[in-house]
Amino acid sequence: MSKIILLIIIIFISISCGNNDKFISLFLITNEINIGQNRIALSIIDSEGTSLKENIELSYKKLDKENRNKIENFNVVNWPNNKYVLITKINFPSEGYWEIYAKDKHNNLTNKATLLVKTDSKVPFIGDKISNIKTPNTNLSDINSITTDPTPYKIFYKYSLDDALNLDKPIVIFFTTPGLCQTGTCGPQIVEMKKLYEEFSDRLIFIHVEIWSNFEEIKKEGNLSVGIVNKAVESFGLEDEPWTFLINSNGFIVERYQGFTNYEEIKKDILKN
Repeated sequence: MSKIILLIIIIFISISCGNNDKFISLFLITNEINIGQNRIALSIIDSEGTSLKENIELSYKKLDKENRNKIENFNVVNWPNNKYVLITKINFPSEGYWEIYAKDKHNNLTNKATLLVKTDSKVPFIGDKISNIKTPNTNLSDINSITTDPTPYKIFYKYSLDDALNLDKPIVIFFTTPGLCQTGTCGPQIVEMKKLYEEFSDRLIFIHVEIWSNFEEIKKEGNLSVGIVNKAVESFGLEDEPWTFLINSNGFIVERYQGFTNYEEIKKDILKN
């Protein structure tokens, strides 16, 4: 894989009701979805480009079914660049195409998006046991050669994942490229991880993995097409950024986050597990 591809929109359909000059757009940030409970992140944008966070109703259904299931609970998360994202958990009982509906109750506007639920995924899922994957670390390399973070925390590069798995401590591993980010959220994601470290440094091992192994060459050429993806990124099957995984002391994934996630969301999951 020579290029990380941003996969934000799977299938996007706009439906407007009432005033024809107004509409809402639904963007799915999560596109790696398996049978079972999934963290779903989505954004709703109105016709003026404003992200919506209030007076929203969400529901979902199988593509070939008529009745929708109302999504009772979702959280509004502040997103970089003054945007808002809605985060919810949905348990998909079967594979295939599903639809998520969003309604702006204030303006009576509705939108839907279609997503694919898969039986298997290249990306490790909740409940999967992590294998002994090596990640770049300062035992083998200078820190400036393994991260594009301009102000790196050295502790984030102390351990290779395979070594950390033998220490019987929970791990949070995050894949971002602050200096070459295509989503504009990698730098903010690192900031959230540094905040998390200040509170949980004694309880978790933190590991940052840069997306590209030859980021200096990419910067010099000014072309992502010459990029070589880190082997650990390939081992996790990742095709976009950022990604974060919370791994328990037994080496099993207890939560995964596609796209940006903030300090509060991860903290809640740490305390829960």
